[in-house]
Amino acid sequence: MKYEIPAFEALLLDQEAGASSLLYRFIGILSSFLEENETLDEADEKEMFKFLYNRVLDAHPLMAIFPNLAQFVEDNFQKNSEKSLLKSLNQFKNRLNLNIGQTVEKSVKLFSKHKNIFTFSHSSIVRKALLEIKTHNESLVVNVLESRPVREGVMLAKVLSRADIKINLFADAAMEKALDMSDVILVGTDWYWGNGFVNKIGTHAILRIAREKSIPFAVLTDSSKVMSEGPKDWSRDEHAASVLFAEDEKNITVYNPYFESMDYNGVSHFIVDGEVKLAPGGFLSSI
Repeated sequence: MKYEIPAFEALLLDQEAGASSLLYRFIGILSSFLEENETLDEADEKEMFKFLYNRVLDAHPLMAIFPNLAQFVEDNFQKNSEKSLLKSLNQFKNRLNLNIGQTVEKSVKLFSKHKNIFTFSHSSIVRKALLEIKTHNESLVVNVLESRPVREGVMLAKVLSRADIKINLFADAAMEKALDMSDVILVGTDWYWGNGFVNKIGTHAILRIAREKSIPFAVLTDSSKVMSEGPKDWSRDEHAASVLFAEDEKNITVYNPYFESMDYNGVSHFIVDGEVKLAPGGFLSSI
């Protein structure tokens, strides 16, 4: 069976969207395909899901949300006599919506009093929290780094500015200046476990500066990003060299990684499904 789905091919190439945004699109693509092909039997559905899942995992290997979706679907098929991939996808999406909503609600309670909030990259859960904080704090200012090389921070700045949020957009090299102007830092994560978390490269430098300057550093996430341990294979995190340097020069080697991992040293809040999980010792109190 062949699966020629243009929207899916675009999803594989997307390096700007965060994990949750990609997951929602993935579920939407699969759901539309299933609704348009109602005659597929259980074996065909499994084959289709396995094929598309393996491709999306290969394209986005450091996003825990995809293996967690696959495990959820497998568990549903084993536990339930009525085996429906479409129902499993909708159940996972509904649970994700609930958990993200709880983290956004908790973030509003914790951070609405802050006037100047810093963020990095383009986490959808952070974006939702900032939009909601704006409804409680009209004077909100968000300090955003451009987040090269994809510059997803610029896209976030545009989205937030259209909601009448004042934005200070900084070059990445002006990171420390942006942090000096901020009361609190909000970032997301694509993968976390008991001893650390993964986010856009550059996050570790922000965390070190935050620790040095005693700026609260909060990670907003949900339990779809949890894994039992950190990533083992970073080999597929090298992105196209041409994004940084298009010419062919024999003495120039380009490194263009997208993600990095770090421990919780300096993290003040790690909010999962609306609960602050960070223990006093610096590790997650539960996963």
